[in-house]
Amino acid sequence: MALCPHVLAATDEASPASIFNVPYLLQVFGSLLLVFSCLFGLVFLLRKMNHLPVNERKSIRVISSVKVGSREKIMLLETGERQILVGVTSGSIRTLYEFGGAAGEERTSPSSSADFASLLQPSPHMGGN
Repeated sequence: MALCPHVLAATDEASPASIFNVPYLLQVFGSLLLVFSCLFGLVFLLRKMNHLPVNERKSIRVISSVKVGSREKIMLLETGERQILVGVTSGSIRTLYEFGGAAGEERTSPSSSADFASLLQPSPHMGGN
């Protein structure tokens, strides 16, 4: 039985094209690279923007922070009307001082100035003249 060349040409065109050709694989890997680079870029931006305040109505706010060692720092926190000075180490957090109002406010009263003056007077228990 003799096969006609037209029949052979029709069978070659009817066979599915191979998906493992070079241009298709370059397109697939390029698309995959584009998707992963967009994901990593989004994660990078979210990490950088994490330091920005998202909500101004936070219950605790860090006013200032000072490093005093390799793993130690002192932080001034604000919680509502109170401000708290805390010491932070790698293993613990300790309250150092609590301010009633804002820490920058000066609170002077007549009795406090008199108390300070009495502190400057020499003590009778000291061995001075």
